[in-house]
Amino acid sequence: MNLLYETNQRITYCNARLRDLHECLKKDSLTRDAEAYLRDEIRKSEKNIQYYSELLQELEKDGEA
Repeated sequence: MNLLYETNQRITYCNARLRDLHECLKKDSLTRDAEAYLRDEIRKSEKNIQYYSELLQELEKDGEA
């Protein structure tokens, strides 16, 4: 069950990172490059959350079998 724990930890980290990135994006004094970077990182974090959530569902399903 260590995989379940590690996957949950990864999802928690990605969610915290996503919140931080959104907070940074709200700042007024960003350059265009900084905004593009933040938006790209937000997309990456959202994809990571989706991936790890799907992985967690599969791990939980396998654990029940």
